[in-house]
Amino acid sequence: MKKQCSVKVFSKIFLILTTMLTVSCATKPFVFSPNKVQGKWEAKVQIKELDTGKVNVVRIDVVAKKDQALRMEVSGTLGVHVASVLLRGDQIEYAVHTQKRYFSGPVTERSLRPLLHIQVEPRWFYPIFFDEPINNKNWTCLRDQNQVIASCERLEDHLKITWSEREGEKKRVTVANDQFDLQMVVKDFTTKVEAPEKVFSMQVPSSYKRYKLK
Repeated sequence: MKKQCSVKVFSKIFLILTTMLTVSCATKPFVFSPNKVQGKWEAKVQIKELDTGKVNVVRIDVVAKKDQALRMEVSGTLGVHVASVLLRGDQIEYAVHTQKRYFSGPVTERSLRPLLHIQVEPRWFYPIFFDEPINNKNWTCLRDQNQVIASCERLEDHLKITWSEREGEKKRVTVANDQFDLQMVVKDFTTKVEAPEKVFSMQVPSSYKRYKLK
């Protein structure tokens, strides 16, 4: 009799704990930091050129200080170190290690074309990673029910940036227009930035051929 009572008590406790856990999971709060000033991100990027159907998949590791400096390391699917990109103010430089070429010059929407084969303004990566609207009169931006940025659109060339599938700081970002579709899945984030003086500087081998961006 005592054994049966113990089993019943245990069953009730187990049921209560299971119910509490289920409710807790169902009402998990939206964990998101809207005031990021620096950070490190890891993401997988797929770029599709719509006119040719060509698809390129890379992994990027990003370190950034909001609106000040951004470093991006680009790797291929097999772990090959493809490129290093450094953005500071209105200047950009990057080394394409697989081709031993180095590019530098002012930031424009054409700056990354030799690397990505599409036109993406490098400074868009600040609002993309820091989850902020693009502050330009040609852009219209919307927020979701949590008041987090959800989309920005430039009607003149049908260019749209969309933030979706959020889970805390994890997210999917889509940058697309009539020429290309870029899908970025951000998988990891931390606010810790180590040795910024080293991160936000670039040493390029003397053997690399140099090109000026215009």
